This record gives sequence, C-alpha cells and structure tokens, in this order.
Amino acid sequence: MREKLQLDRGWKFHRGDVEDTVSHGYLYTYMHTKTERGRGPASADYDDSLWETVELPHDYVVQGAPTPEANPVHGSLIRENAWYRRFFRLEPSDRGKSIHIEFEGICTESRIWINGCYMGMNDSAYAEIDLDMTDIARYEDELNVIAVYVDNREYEGWWYEGGGIYRHVWLVKTEPVCVDYCGIFIHPESRDGKLWNVPIETTLRNDAFSDREVRVVQTAADEQGSLLFETESIQLVPGRKTKRLMQQAEVRNPKLWSVEHPTLCQLRTRIFSGEVLLDEVDTTFGFRTAEFDAERGFLLNGIPTKIKGMCIHEDHGGLGTALPDNIKEYRVQRLKDMGCNGYRFSHNPHSRETLDACDRLGMLVMDENRWFESSPNGLRRLENMVKRDRNHPSVIVWSAGNEESLQDGERGRKIMNAMKHRIHEQDPTRPVLMAMHTGLLEDGAAQSADMIGMNYNIELCEAVHKKYPEKAIVFSEVNNASEEDVLGNRTAGIRTWQIVDNTPYMSGMFAWTGMDYRGEHDYPGLFAPCGCMDQNGYAKDSYYLYQTYWRGEAFVYIQPHWNGKKAGQNVTVRVFSTGDEVSLYLNGRLLGTRKNDAYFQTDWNVAYEPGELKAIAMVNGNVAAQCVRETTGEPKKLSLKLENQQVKSGCREAAVYTVTALDEAGREVPDAENVFEITRLKGARLLVTGNGDVKDTSNRREPVCRLYNGKAQIIAEVQDTRVEIQAEARGLEKAALTSICEPGSKVPEAETVQSRYITNWEMAEWMPEEPEKVDGNYSHLPSYHPVEIGHGTQLHDLWKNSGFLVYHCHTDIPKDRKGEPLYLQFELLEGKASITVELKTEDAKRVNVIEVEKPYEEPDKLALKMEGDGDASQADIWVCMEIFSSFHGITKPVRWEFRMEEAQ
Repeated sequence: MREKLQLDRGWKFHRGDVEDTVSHGYLYTYMHTKTERGRGPASADYDDSLWETVELPHDYVVQGAPTPEANPVHGSLIRENAWYRRFFRLEPSDRGKSIHIEFEGICTESRIWINGCYMGMNDSAYAEIDLDMTDIARYEDELNVIAVYVDNREYEGWWYEGGGIYRHVWLVKTEPVCVDYCGIFIHPESRDGKLWNVPIETTLRNDAFSDREVRVVQTAADEQGSLLFETESIQLVPGRKTKRLMQQAEVRNPKLWSVEHPTLCQLRTRIFSGEVLLDEVDTTFGFRTAEFDAERGFLLNGIPTKIKGMCIHEDHGGLGTALPDNIKEYRVQRLKDMGCNGYRFSHNPHSRETLDACDRLGMLVMDENRWFESSPNGLRRLENMVKRDRNHPSVIVWSAGNEESLQDGERGRKIMNAMKHRIHEQDPTRPVLMAMHTGLLEDGAAQSADMIGMNYNIELCEAVHKKYPEKAIVFSEVNNASEEDVLGNRTAGIRTWQIVDNTPYMSGMFAWTGMDYRGEHDYPGLFAPCGCMDQNGYAKDSYYLYQTYWRGEAFVYIQPHWNGKKAGQNVTVRVFSTGDEVSLYLNGRLLGTRKNDAYFQTDWNVAYEPGELKAIAMVNGNVAAQCVRETTGEPKKLSLKLENQQVKSGCREAAVYTVTALDEAGREVPDAENVFEITRLKGARLLVTGNGDVKDTSNRREPVCRLYNGKAQIIAEVQDTRVEIQAEARGLEKAALTSICEPGSKVPEAETVQSRYITNWEMAEWMPEEPEKVDGNYSHLPSYHPVEIGHGTQLHDLWKNSGFLVYHCHTDIPKDRKGEPLYLQFELLEGKASITVELKTEDAKRVNVIEVEKPYEEPDKLALKMEGDGDASQADIWVCMEIFSSFHGITKPVRWEFRMEEAQ
C-alpha cells in the first residue's frame, strides 16, 4: 500500500557555501569517483551537528536584513547559496517497495544527493521534482540522508523569489506496481447538460522487472459521500515501464462546480493483484464546463461569466515565500471577499495548496508557466506543470508565459506552437494563451495561441478582435484601480472594467495586483505598492472600489478617513457606491446628492471639520446602504482580533491576528502608528509580525511591531487548543485575547531522526599481539595517526598478517537532544572487536564506562545505548579489533543517534 509521509521537520541548514577542508589523498579521491561520490555536505557521513535545525517550508533569504547593497528588484535582500540535510529511516518491511522523494519547490537551482549518491538537479524554483531512490535505499539502522545544495545566485523572476526549500517534501513508498507520479487525469464532459461522460486516464507504473497483471477499480463520490460511479478494468503492465489505461463512466445530473457553489467530488483509484490491495490514490475533481467563445466571452456551465481577476505573487509579508498552508487559503479568501472570482498565477505555477484553496472557494485560475521555451527541459517542466494541475476544476486556461521579448515574431510563434502542442498532449480540454504586452497585431505567438491574452493596451481590444475574430480574448494583465485611480489622477484601471463589463466578447480581466508583493521597489521600499491590499492582506481603498463593481450587493464606501486634517482644509471626498444616487452629510448637514456613475466615483470638495462624515446610497428612492467616517480621539488602548476563526491546532496551521489602536469610545484610530510588543504568547509559536508600510525595514521575526494605517498583523503557528496572546504599547491599555482552537488532522510525517557522524578518528600501528588496557583504555599506545572512517577498509597499506588494530576517537556528546536516548551506532564493524566508551564531564571526569565485546560471528552492525550519560559532555571511544583479513575494520561510518521513538 502507498504511504506518503511528510519530510518537513528535522532538517539541518547551513547558509552559505561550505569550504572543503578535506585532505585529498589517493583513497579519498578513489572513493569519491564511485556511486557514493558526494563530497563535503553531500556525503552521507558529513558532520552537520553545528548547523541550524529548521522546519519546512523555509525561506532563508527573507530572514536577512534589507540593504541598499542588494538588488531592489528582489526585495533588497542578499541572495546566498545554502545547504540542507535530513536523516530518515526505512523499516525492514520497506524492502521490495519503490521509494521516492518528492520536492514541491526549491528556490532557485538545486542539486540533490541521497546517501552520498548524486540524484540530479532542478533548475527552476517553480518545478516539482520526483526522485526514485529505491536502488540506493538503506534500511533499519542504516539511516538515509538527503543533502540539498541550493544555488540561489541565478534568478528566474524580477520579483522577490526567496531562497531554500520553500514548499513541502514527501517520502513516498509504494508497491512496485502503482499509479505513476501525477498519473491520473479525470475530465468530465457534458453531453446535454444533464448526462456527463467521465473519461479517466490512469498511468500505471511497474518498477518490477517482470510483467504484472492488475485490476484497477475506480470509484467516485460527491461531497456527501454518495457513490457517483464505479469502474473496473484488468490491465497488464510491462516490467520497468508505464502503461496508460483509459476508462469511461457516466453520471446523470451531478452538482456542478461554480464560483458561487464550488462543489467538489472525489475519485478513488485502487490497484489490486488478485485480492491484495497494492495502491490507493484519491483525486479531487469537479463537474463543470469552461468555454472561451470569440463572441460571447467566457462561459462557465454555459452561463456568460465575466472573469473578475487579480494577478498574484505568492509571498506574504515577513513570511516571504514559505507560507503555512492555511495562510494560502486565507489570501484566496481575502480576494473572494472583495468580489474577485479570478486568480492569475504570476508568473509561475503556484503551490498545490493554493490550487486546492481555489477549488474549494470557487476561483477561476489562469495557470502560468515560468519559462517561455521549447527546449527539452523546458517542455518537460511544462508537461509536469500540466499533469500536476489538470484535475483542478478551478483551472480554466494555461498561460505559456508572460511578456517575452521573442513573442512578436517567427521565433515566438514557433515556440508557442511547440508549447501549445505539448500542453494539449496532456490536457486537450483547456485553451493556451500567451500574456502579451507587445506584438498583439503581429504574426507572432498570438497567431499560435488558442486565445489572446492582452497585457495592458486596452485601446487595442477592437483591433485585436478584428485580427483574430475566431479567438477569445481576455485582459491577462491590466492596471489596477490603484490609489491614483481612487484619487482621480488616472482612470486606466477603472476604464478597463468598464470595457470588460460592456464588451460581450471580452472574457474578463486580471488586474495587477491583488496584493502588494516584495520586490520591484527601490530601497528602502521593499514591496511593490500596487495591490488592492497591502502585503498582509489588509484592504486599501481600491479594494472597496472593486467590491462596488463585483460583489453584486448594496454597498457604499467613503474615501479618505476623517482624521489628521486641518480645519477648513479642502478635502476631495470620493464615494464608491452601487446606488442610483449618493447623498453626503457632514455633521448632519447635507452636502449634496449626486447621481451615481456605475464605474466612476462621485466626489465632493469638502471643507474639513472634525466630526461625522456619512454617505447614504439610494436605490429607487430607498436607502440601500450607508457608510460613516468619524474623527476619532487619540489612541487609548490596543485591540486584538483573530481573523481566521477556523484555525486548527496541532497541525501547523497559523493564526492571523490583527492589532489595532482604539480611542476612548472604542473606535479604531485609522492613522495610529504606535509601537507594540507581544508580551505573552502561550499555546502558539510566533512566526512573524508586520504592517503595510512598504518601507519598514525592521525585523519581522521579532515580537515588536509598529502600527501602520492603524493596523498590524501577527502570524503564529497554533500548537495547543488554547491560545493566549497579549500585546502592550507605551501609554495604552494592553490587549489580551484567548482563543479555543479545535484540534486539526495531522499530516502523516516521517520520523524525525537526529544523527551526528563521528569523523575525527585516529588509529594505532598494527600489532601482532592483543594490547593490554592501561587504566581501562588504550591511550598508552604509541604512534596514533589520523584515519578516515566510512569509505571501506583502512588496511590496504597496513595488512601484513593476523593481528590487532586499535581505533580511537575523542568526541563531544551531542547537546541538542531533548531527553531522547543516545546511541553509538556502528554502521559496519567487520571482524572481532572490543569496544570501550568512556563518558566524561567537561573537566574530563569519568561519568560511566561502557564495555562491549563483539564476537566475530555476530552481525557487523552494532548499536550501543549510552547508559548513565546524563552529566557527560564528551566521550573517548576505543575499538580494539582482531584482524584476519584486509577487509576487516570500521568500514562504514560511526555516528551518534537520538532514538526519538523511545524518548520519555
């Protein structure tokens, strides 16, 4: 049976390159030209005990300090290379299984070793990599170790990309016959709106050397668990190959997936050999039709639907690109609350969790590829993206790339054609476009695309429609209704929605951007301030303008707030409303009633006086909505609010808190800038704080933060069901909040194994007779010399006849364990041995002595439990071996190991 275990905990991390200090003699050079050729941190027995322990997802670049010396395009943060290492254990029962490691994302280029064997490289931060480690797997007490070198000097984007293993890593164990990686494609097709064909394409993989006949059973259920269909087929899968199986089912009158009601279904694929279950895989899908029509625009389930979309980069405030899964959903929900129904992955495939959130919340996704190229590697990455994402009902269109220099001419046309062909090989159900800012009227990539993606150039939409009358059009990137629009200085963003809303053939729009994102801003600016929300997901004024357009409900909003202005000062007041008319009142006086434009705001020039500013929206003469802005008093107290009330505990979900300042009357002070400190946090672990100031260069991992526009954010990982948090600011009444969180479902995880290799060995000269101990050890022997342990025998030059060798090592005992039993693990000790371990305090006082005799006939692996080591900080290890062969000795690594499963 398939077992998928998360490998996110227990990684050792080193920022920067590691200097190679090994003396490269003949034996070292010889052994490192073999399969296990990893050197330095890539080798299995490298001592990483002094490295930092981290959890994934992990973005180490965002933890640095902003500096004007760094590239402002990438957030003014230094990009460095780095190393990661992680141990894990495979059980004896895993023998015979296929063992894979899946990386969902490493930024940027990476090279990966497992057990010292080079497994390959990944040249894109946005491409997953699946590594088959079956042939080099180690079992039982022989630990497996993954080493990842991150080369972060190369960049793929002109925005902040982060650095490190910033998405999840998985250990996947399967029987030799199983469903291949991303090997299921289910795409329901409507016959007449009631009866649906359900083609299912399943790629089976047989890692065995002989052919295997299996029975494939696939069942589908709706959200209530009711059976939709069941299919069954017999399939012969050739040895060491994959086999594609096609099955068909029919479903009548299923509930449809839509942006209003995103109904999801579950396909369960089971593979049997006889009655033995070999594999089981669940796939989420939905019933929906998504059609782009050259005249009618976009139709979802046959209904013309305008795409009301935003372009998004996948970083969040101080978290960088390493986001907890539920924070990704929180961000999608904030867009949904604005009235948005479209999400463009800018400019790369986003995470699996973001796609899952779009499925659950009803968002229409433009899934975008990072590299516009038709090289073999580029097409492989493109194919993997499509295979990963094609079952998601939220995905409605593929984007081959964004604003490429080659897009205007013949080369762009050819590349686009090759990419489109490769996409349609894996998914013939969705169109392919190119997000283009130039060449829209040239015979370039647009000519090869299935439909047209227009970036900006809104004045060309009629000309483009005339040139390509058979192709649908979408504004793939346009100006946001930014703060400048809100203030009336320009109207491009507003004009775009007016065109979309009134042009039947225009499918929709994706505005740049939904949220502020790190990068693309000169220092000390760290974030591009072009979002409808700030970097934390707090609404700006333009957020409410889009609510006016897109929510479809009575609404009115006043811009700006009514604080911080001088008496008599002329203030331009903008009112966004869905009403027919809008009336504005200042301290009860009617300032006027205006006819409301559906797209452009009503505005007044108002002489400022403190008090109450109120707008009332009227529909057919009746009050539909109202908004009040009041002049507040000075901040008197802090307030804490938990934004995501459904956050779960114990499953690595994060709580999002908003900190505000209130006046004496309990009103939020919109221009407060008080500095606060988190003085109590119990039941949770602080991840970051943050505010919306794009120029705030403070350390966001500290429990101190400044309010900006009256708000700040705290994100903390919820560990217990009861979370207590308290914040204080000088001169203000403190805020405290206690939340009760339900326990969440934990993701199955691989055991966290902490191990430290012992490398500083020395060896005495060969002796024909067994030496005697003096004072319990062999320290009296002359002529010890350094020796390398872990790469075979040390006796090539020393072997004479039968005799004795003594190994010695003085080593520190690991200090970073938390009560776990400590073992001394010999991975291979060939021959008869007498082992003495002296446990000592820092001042060399003996705490305990452990003596073990290993007869020749006993297994060559040996694990010694260190009894009575409580006060010990160092150890002397002596191994006296009787040698009968040149292959005897300590021939594989020796290490300290913490046995987590036995911890009290």
